[in-house]
Amino acid sequence: MDYSNEFVTHEGKKLATNDDWILIVVCGVHNHPAAEYLEGHSYAGRLSYEETSLLVDMSKSMTIYNARHRYKVAEKAGRSQMQQLLGQLAMNKYIEWHRSRADTETVTDLFFAHPTSLNLLRAFPKVLLMDCTYKTN
Repeated sequence: MDYSNEFVTHEGKKLATNDDWILIVVCGVHNHPAAEYLEGHSYAGRLSYEETSLLVDMSKSMTIYNARHRYKVAEKAGRSQMQQLLGQLAMNKYIEWHRSRADTETVTDLFFAHPTSLNLLRAFPKVLLMDCTYKTN
């Protein structure tokens, strides 16, 4: 990628030891320091060759799909998909509002947002992105 000079700065320093140099590059598009710990990074969470082989074998024998199904059934504990969704939103402290038909208790409208998204909206009120989908999986 080509970034204009206003976004990229370089700084070279000669170190006191030997004849070593350090080059510091700060880019306005990617401007945070390297992570100290890789916990949570996709690189650290990648599967080893052995784990990948095991996953392929479990997929071929349907073992993994059966285990996932049993886990999902246990997690729902008799609740409908909508009850499960509303429970997860509440548990994860999402802001949620819904409207339903009184005669059937069918949800007709649902809005939810992560608290961080609302903080960003308050900070940048002129920029709003919404995903309004209908009958999608």
